[in-house]
Amino acid sequence: TGYTRIVAEFMFDADMVQALDTVKQRVANIRNLPADIEPPIVRRIVDLEPISSVLVTGAGDVSELIPLVRDMEKDLLARGVTGCHLRRPAGRRDRAADQRPHARDPRAHPR
Repeated sequence: TGYTRIVAEFMFDADMVQALDTVKQRVANIRNLPADIEPPIVRRIVDLEPISSVLVTGAGDVSELIPLVRDMEKDLLARGVTGCHLRRPAGRRDRAADQRPHARDPRAHPR
């Protein structure tokens, strides 16, 4: 048995609901697929890889940096960044702000 995967990529500002519907319709209209295959599965996959990381360091205590990073986080969210996560890198004493497009659980994206 084998399988094939086709990945369709869209522009950042594309209407993904409409794009997914269009792809589903076009796949459903393909008539020359072998009769004994399983029905094709068309689904949206959201890429949750970080697009940017910002490391904030300072001579003072980490407690002095947290309010600065929180303000940065609020500003990014206000500017349309859809997800930010404040975290401390393993083994470090400083703080980092990790911007993820759709951050939900920082443990889901180990570094």
